Amino acid sequence: MTLDANEFIRRFLIHALPDGFHRIRYFGFLGNCHRAWKLERCRRLIGMASLDLSTEPPADYRDRY
Repeated sequence: MTLDANEFIRRFLIHALPDGFHRIRYFGFLGNCHRAWKLERCRRLIGMASLDLSTEPPADYRDRY
């Protein structure tokens, strides 16, 4: 695909964030830092049963489903 310079710059700048903004993936309860703790807290707050992570998942994916 061939683009003229204006169209290329327009498409490129769609992905640039303004100053002061951050990508969402680094923040919030799904951010990598303390993810397990935050998800557990969210589950407690909404009254969802905790997941038992002490058991190992089955080796074969077919046994899981």
